[in-house]
Amino acid sequence: MPYCPQCGTEIFGGRFCPQCGAQVNVGGAENPYALGTHSQYAELGADPNASPIPGFVGAYAKFWKNFGNIEGRASRREFWYVYIWNFLIMLPFVAAFIYVLVRALSEGGVPLDDADDYFEHFDVSMLAPAHLVVGAGSLLVIGLYTLAQFVPWVCLLVRRIHDFNVSGWLALLCFIPRIGGLVILFFGLIAPTRGSNQYGAQPAKSRD
Repeated sequence: MPYCPQCGTEIFGGRFCPQCGAQVNVGGAENPYALGTHSQYAELGADPNASPIPGFVGAYAKFWKNFGNIEGRASRREFWYVYIWNFLIMLPFVAAFIYVLVRALSEGGVPLDDADDYFEHFDVSMLAPAHLVVGAGSLLVIGLYTLAQFVPWVCLLVRRIHDFNVSGWLALLCFIPRIGGLVILFFGLIAPTRGSNQYGAQPAKSRD
C-alpha cells in the first residue's frame, strides 16, 4: 500500500494525500514513518533515545524546563523558536521605553538627529509622571526578564553547539563585544550532525 512521502498517511487512491495534500507518485512510496497516527509519526531509523523536536509552544516550555541543563543537543528549530519567543516578549517593552525616551528628548528641545547627545541632555525632569511610570516600568521588565532568561538561554546555546558536535565552551565567543551577535547567528544556522554524536542522539523529527 502506498504512503504519503510527506506525512506517512496511507493512500488508498488518488494522486494527492488526503491528510496534507502532498502529491503522491503513481507508485506511491514506502512508509517513511514508524508507529503512530499521522500526528505522532517519527522518522524510521531515528534513535529511540532521541528527544523529539518541540513545536513553537513546546520549545519555549522546554526552554524553561531545561534551566541549567547543558547536556544533550538542541535543534536549529528549537533554538530559533525560543529566539522568536524572547524577541516577541521583549518587543513591546523596548518599544515603550524608546517611545518615552524620544518623547522626553523632543519635549526637552534635544535635537533627535544628534544621537551622541541623547543621554548627555537627558533629564528625568523632562518626563511627565505617566511617561516616567511607563519608561521605568518597561526598563524594569526588560532588566528582570533579561536576567531571568540568561541562564537557560546560555544552556540552550550550549546544547545548540553540541548539535553540530563541538564543545559548548565556544558559547563564550558570543560574549565578545561587536561580534557576539554574529556568532550567535552563525551557531544558530549551522547544520546538525546526522545521527548520534558525542553529546547524544540527534533530536528526532516528529509531528507534534
